[in-house]
Amino acid sequence: MGGGVSKNKVVEGDKSIKPKEDKVEDNQDVRNKRPKLIQFDFNIDVKETDVVETKESLHDFIQEAEEGNVDRQYMLGFMFCYGEGVEQDIFEAVYWFKKSAVAGSALAQFALASMYSTGQGVEENQALALEWCRKAGENGMRFAQVTLADAYWAGEAVEQDIEESVRWYKLAAAKGSVISQYNVGRYYHIQKNDEEEAVKWYTIAAEGGYASAQYNLGCLYCQGEKVRDDKASMTWFVVAATNGHKGAQHIYGSELIRLD
Repeated sequence: MGGGVSKNKVVEGDKSIKPKEDKVEDNQDVRNKRPKLIQFDFNIDVKETDVVETKESLHDFIQEAEEGNVDRQYMLGFMFCYGEGVEQDIFEAVYWFKKSAVAGSALAQFALASMYSTGQGVEENQALALEWCRKAGENGMRFAQVTLADAYWAGEAVEQDIEESVRWYKLAAAKGSVISQYNVGRYYHIQKNDEEEAVKWYTIAAEGGYASAQYNLGCLYCQGEKVRDDKASMTWFVVAATNGHKGAQHIYGSELIRLD
């Protein structure tokens, strides 16, 4: 690619991209404020084979739940919530989610958080939603950790606290959440102006296939003061472009035209 992308003219559409400012790829999942803490899809880690199909097996299933089987309690909550194998009953769903959540199921704790957040089967209560979401996050549930991180970043249902947000993102990142890895990188890039740490986290997310991280990595390598590397910059722009990132595709296309 010759001398690499021009340091003074990296473009996305008609707009110049300046590193360390908000023109780099931002995370709309975090920026778009939400009226509720959680909108939970209960189908997390639930397989179709787990859903009870016969009255006989349902009887055994309920008996095991009543005897304290935490997983069965959570599954009954899921079944009653969606009407899977049983008649839909949102209040019965809350009952079983509560039993499982109190017994320590992170899935049930997160589900119960969503019920309180959205007012399904219970009176809406954002404080309780946050409390149960926090329990699920502390219990190691990655989805809860990301939800808490998003909430603290945006100041939704909690007072905004960027450092607390990043703490939760790092916990989720350690469990393989690429969006969290990317957000930690964006924090060091934009908030802390720490290019080396930003490259570290962007690279983890980029190697996990996250196109925005690949693109931002290209931007940092192109225009960074401490991490300037034209060859690495174009490499990541190409990867991001191949991964469908429009800004990277524009940059790559412009570079090909320049070298033609």
